[in-house]
Amino acid sequence: MFKGKIRAAFVVFAILAVLLAATAVSAIEYEARTDGNFTRNDQEDVLNQGTQPGLDVIWVKINDDLVENGDEVRLSVERDQEIEVKVEMMASQDVEGVAIEAEIFGDDHYQIDDQSETFDASNQTLYIKTLTLQLPDIMDQDNYDLRVSVAGRTGAVKVYNYLLKIDTQKHSMIIKDVTLNPQDSVKAGRALLAVARIRNVGQNTEESVKVKVSIPELGVSAVDYIDDIESEDSVSTEELYIRIPSDAKSGSYDVKVEVEYDEGFKTVKESMQIDVEGDGSDSDGTDGTDNGQQPQPVTDKTTITVGSQAQDLTRGEGGSIYPLTISNEGSNSKTYKISVAGTDTFAEVRVSPSTLVVVNGGETETVYVYLTARETAQVGAYTFSVDVSSNNQVLKQIPLNANVVEGKTQASGWDSVKKGLEIGLIILIVLLVILGLIIAFNKMKGSDEDEEEEGEVTGQTYY
Repeated sequence: MFKGKIRAAFVVFAILAVLLAATAVSAIEYEARTDGNFTRNDQEDVLNQGTQPGLDVIWVKINDDLVENGDEVRLSVERDQEIEVKVEMMASQDVEGVAIEAEIFGDDHYQIDDQSETFDASNQTLYIKTLTLQLPDIMDQDNYDLRVSVAGRTGAVKVYNYLLKIDTQKHSMIIKDVTLNPQDSVKAGRALLAVARIRNVGQNTEESVKVKVSIPELGVSAVDYIDDIESEDSVSTEELYIRIPSDAKSGSYDVKVEVEYDEGFKTVKESMQIDVEGDGSDSDGTDGTDNGQQPQPVTDKTTITVGSQAQDLTRGEGGSIYPLTISNEGSNSKTYKISVAGTDTFAEVRVSPSTLVVVNGGETETVYVYLTARETAQVGAYTFSVDVSSNNQVLKQIPLNANVVEGKTQASGWDSVKKGLEIGLIILIVLLVILGLIIAFNKMKGSDEDEEEEGEVTGQTYY
């Protein structure tokens, strides 16, 4: 009986708990939601809301040239330069925390603006603020607006627009990048390779652009020429190699890059640093020998041999290979540059594995010069040369010969046509002979029949 009462009480308690939970959920789900403690309106947002600062711009000068707000005449300035913006203002009341900003919008990559420090303006006082804007060298040549803004801590902003036209010089180049290999440091006696990327930001195409990389303190340099760079284009040089002298002392050295263009009348320069690791012979005051022995003489001899000096180049087919063997008989590694001259009119050239080859002391490397005859090349013999140089000195100039011959495909095609014509001619002659024999036979046969008929007629007897 007691257990039955407990069970009934438990059931009643469970029912009450379920009802309370349902009531709470219902209250949460259906409770009245009120708007927050703010008001809404259906009007559009107000532009530049608030009171404007009591500070008026009197005039603006760009690079000391006076410009007018709302003027239809645009002031032309050149990109890749710094322009100075001077703003004169008159305060018509006391204003605290004022800032002047100049900005040019519309560039894809750069934010072009400058802002003055905040200041407090006093009534009936003139103020002149100078701002500086750096125009990027790759800025699009187009029309822009220079916007000068006057703003306080709160309230509306006064904005003045001044029309600009961004132009560029007829001749202008920049050095976009210089890559060194090795990048940070190089050992004495080794080669330093440099590649410079040049961009033409001028209006005209530049021809015969000279790029020079040098380390003046070591007295070494390398030069490359770029045939032409069109406006807004970037071109990289060939690998320029510089051999660090074997007796160079350890330290940091300036690597200077100089670009000459516009017939050599204009130059642009850039410099960086490279660390050179010397052999340490000067660090302890010794000459690098042990036990007082005299240093052994170091040979610096290079032997260059070429496999075959004459090759046939079949026009329209694969080319020929000229193997070149370079033996460095010195004790230090050397960098050799292979250049080919005199092939522009008849062949395409490729050097494998590279036009720059590093050969360690006492080792030998083989370089392959591939020549492929052009489709427009005339059949005949040609002469060209392969130059091997090191440290800006030509070690050997090797004259080579190439004989451009007709392609087999073209020759076999002509032979087929020629043979076909010959067979056709023979068949025609045979047919003509047979036709002639038939005609002659028919004539002979006709003559014999006529003679027989005449004989029969004369031999008849009439009764």
